[in-house]
Amino acid sequence: MAGSSFIIHPWISSFNESVEFCKSQGGQLFEPRNLDEIEEVASKMKKFGIAGAFVGIREMGVEGE
Repeated sequence: MAGSSFIIHPWISSFNESVEFCKSQGGQLFEPRNLDEIEEVASKMKKFGIAGAFVGIREMGVEGE
């Protein structure tokens, strides 16, 4: 996550709204790569009193293979 930046907005109310907001800022939804990244972002959210967030996760393979 070094070199990354995050914008956390507690007032965005849907997944699609989150995706569009990120695109409008030249970014993308947070896509965690490991538990350490999840814990780091969760810690920052807790610090600001944010209980939930939308994250982007993509399936890399084809289901069943």
